[in-house]
This record gives sequence, structure tokens and C-alpha cells, in this order.
Amino acid sequence: MNKILNHNLIWPAVFIAASIAASFIRFTPFLVGKLNFTMFDLYAPIAGGLFGSTLGALTVFSTALMNLIIQHAYNPAAFLHLIPVIFGAWYFGTNKKLIALVPLLAILAFWVHPIGRAAWYYPLLWIIPVLCVFFKDRSVIANALGATLTSHAVGGVLWLFFFSPPPAFWVSLIPVVIIERLIFTAVSVIMYALVKKGIQILKLYKLSTIK
Repeated sequence: MNKILNHNLIWPAVFIAASIAASFIRFTPFLVGKLNFTMFDLYAPIAGGLFGSTLGALTVFSTALMNLIIQHAYNPAAFLHLIPVIFGAWYFGTNKKLIALVPLLAILAFWVHPIGRAAWYYPLLWIIPVLCVFFKDRSVIANALGATLTSHAVGGVLWLFFFSPPPAFWVSLIPVVIIERLIFTAVSVIMYALVKKGIQILKLYKLSTIK
């Protein structure tokens, strides 16, 4: 049993299983498309902090893909949803400041699109994760905020290029996004602290039972 619990892939597997269950807890539906926010969406980036940037990104991608298959969500919006979670987990798990290029490139890509240029101030929200890279190694809050907004940046650009909502749509989203991402950040911070504490307790328990 001890060898199983110490295996490198057991905790990602547990994370995936728990997150699939959490994906059935739904919140306010997206304003466009057929997706819903789920409990998994709220804390997904923390996988990067738990397992490292690469394995964390693979873990959340696997979770999102399995959710898509289980729930038979075979539509463009659902497939696009697979990509942003990768970058959120990658941001949370990496110590490299080059991750700031992701939101920066997302801003530029948004401005390249004619609709994006008409709502040019919307992607300025994505400057926040660029600034957060300078504090992410010292603050879980900064890391979580940067991660959720990086995920949002990637998702926003994909949504713009594939669905092309009008400029008024993006302008109306600004206050919604601010509140939404603050909630995502708070849930991520709480979940990250709880999971880390739980893993510490399990490790102590294992050590106490090994003779």
C-alpha cells in the first residue's frame, strides 16, 4: 500500500477522479454556447502547483477530455474548453517568467482581430497575469489569480476567433469577468491549501504505520 501511495502517478489519478466528480457540480452557464462552469473549472489550475507544470497541465487536460467524453459534450465550445485549462495549470506550476508571454500574446491576438480592436480595452485584464509572475513564487493568491486569468486569456482569444461575438458582448463581460475570476482565485487558493494539507496528513499517517 505504501508503494502505491508513493507512486508518482497515484495523486494525479486521484485528482482526475475527484475532478470528474466535481465536474457534475454546475454553476452559471456560459453566456455563449452550451458549456457550464463547474466546480472543476474553479480550481483546475492548482494541478500545476501540485504536480508540476507539465504533469499538472496533462492532468487537467485529461480530466477535461474525460468529462467531455462522459458527458457527450461534442460541440465546438466543449472542444475549445480543453485548451485554456492547460495554460492555467502550466502558469500555476511553472517558475519561469516566460509564461507571461501567453497572456501578452493573447492580448496581441485579440487586437489583431477586427472585432477585438473595437473592444481593445477588454484584454487589458490580461496584463494582470503578466504582473503576477513577479509575485507568484511568494504568493499563492498572485499565482492563482495569474493562472485563472491566463486560462481566461487563452479561452477569450479562442472564443473571439471561432465565434466572433460583437464588440458590445466583450464590453458587457468586463464586470462579470472581474467578479468571476476573483471567485475562481479564491476557490483555487482554498482548494490548494486544503489539498496540500490533506497530502501532508496522509504522508504523516503512512510514516507512522511503517515499521
